[in-house]
Amino acid sequence: MAVDRLSALLAHYDRQATWTASLRAHVYRQVGLGVRERVLEVGSGGGAITAELAAKARGEVVGCDVDPAAIDVAQAAHPQIQFTHSEPRKLPFADASFDFVCCHFTLLWAADPVALLTEMKRVAQPGAAIAALAEPDWGGYVEWPDLGLRDLLCVALASEGADPLAGRKLVEWFARAGLNAQVGLTGGPWTTDEAGLDATWEHHRLALAGTVDARKLRVLEAKDRRAWREGGRLVHLPLAWALARA
Repeated sequence: MAVDRLSALLAHYDRQATWTASLRAHVYRQVGLGVRERVLEVGSGGGAITAELAAKARGEVVGCDVDPAAIDVAQAAHPQIQFTHSEPRKLPFADASFDFVCCHFTLLWAADPVALLTEMKRVAQPGAAIAALAEPDWGGYVEWPDLGLRDLLCVALASEGADPLAGRKLVEWFARAGLNAQVGLTGGPWTTDEAGLDATWEHHRLALAGTVDARKLRVLEAKDRRAWREGGRLVHLPLAWALARA
């Protein structure tokens, strides 16, 4: 992956982490993160959430990711945390190694999310908590005025190998991995400022560059910004979380 694209994606993942903080806090309370002795984040990216876990857990926290370049970025940013390269279908850890295993905006990118959850279950100790901290459901995206972004983003994500409907599929994926999960679906209208719009459109341009021509993107961005300025814009992206015991 090109360095500029990786940097842009990791910056966007950091912004996503701020958007989903309340979901993570809810799951952390349920699992008692403060007493966990060995924690694994799967799909750790640039390490922002791994670092958050390390600040809250009692014991050791480890991150893993399929992208070696992302591992390098995370390790440089958080040298006190162990980050490990992972193969897509095999986590590089022994059975029953962790008492909390989690992921964030990761299952939608997995070629086989059930296989990944099965691996997360394998490396979890008996009775350990396994959680998807947040997965989006772009099929449930609501915007007004309707600019057609939902369909454009769903097509773009699918073309990159992601599942834009991951949120609604969590309960099925966990069940197929042999996990009885508590699942929640939440979200609310977004409010934003100019900086927030700049960040949103940085992401949209990155995500849509391969499927939407530049002129159409400029028109959509102008309409979006005008609607926000005029006070009539509403955006809602459902986010799902899931929690099970090994």
